[in-house]
Amino acid sequence: MSSKPRLWTKGFILDTLVNFLIYIIYYMLMVIIASEAIHSLNASMSEAGLASGIFILGTLVARLFAGRSVELYGRRKMLFAGIIFYLATTFMYFGIHSMAMLFFVRCLNGIGYGIASTATSTIVSTMIPAERRGEGINYYALSMSLAAAIGPFIGMLMQQIFPFEDIIYFCIAMIVVCLGAAAVMHVDEMELTEEHRAALKEIHIANFLEPKVTAISIVAFCVAVCYSSVLSFLASYAGELQLMTAGTLFFVVYALAVTVARPVAGVMFDRKGEDFVMYPTYACLAIGLLLLSITTQSWMMLVAGVFVGLG
Repeated sequence: MSSKPRLWTKGFILDTLVNFLIYIIYYMLMVIIASEAIHSLNASMSEAGLASGIFILGTLVARLFAGRSVELYGRRKMLFAGIIFYLATTFMYFGIHSMAMLFFVRCLNGIGYGIASTATSTIVSTMIPAERRGEGINYYALSMSLAAAIGPFIGMLMQQIFPFEDIIYFCIAMIVVCLGAAAVMHVDEMELTEEHRAALKEIHIANFLEPKVTAISIVAFCVAVCYSSVLSFLASYAGELQLMTAGTLFFVVYALAVTVARPVAGVMFDRKGEDFVMYPTYACLAIGLLLLSITTQSWMMLVAGVFVGLG
């Protein structure tokens, strides 16, 4: 009886770690930037929302071109380029004195995040054995899900204790760790023919749109819109309800739910198929959002965190 191919290689662990830290920073700043803009720059609620959302605009711009560039110029080079640009633009938070400058820095920071996260996702796809695809992808995705829980928790907690500048120093330290991990990571590069290389350099609609993934992309978009509304304004929402402790613990509960659900979902995905996993999770997310919308007490907010985490 043959044994399963190895999943937890040095490269898989390091790439997952880099991805985890990149996402931690993203979620840390995403959850506190709106309230920081309101309190430090006297931003309106709509301006604060734009300060959060414009980061994703930069990410979108980066990902439109980063996918091709990773294969064209090399996965390792693009990973380093993304991390270094992410680091440089994170330093720029120290020079923000107006909303216009905040919008500019957030957009650039999103570009760095987009390049780096695209590179890590491309790299890890070559490290997961085909026989353990569902399991490997779910463990890798667990790094993003845990970051989505731990990042906001750390961000909201640090915001109550430290000035914004100290939070940025913490983010910079994590990006430096990413650089160190990337430096010792072995990356298998794709061998391109001249014909393939020339095709990658061409710019046409087929480089950016794949009709086969339209349906699942729309689903992912809708789910992301639902979660991003929670992520961007939970701190302000919890403050209005005078449930700041529950608001902070929301992401801890979320993390526990994700940690339990992810490995099980990965195995079920491989054994039962995607529908067996996806439909129940949509129901859980809907229940969690409904509970959150009618929350009046701490326990309701924490139960909502469980269902959102499962979703």
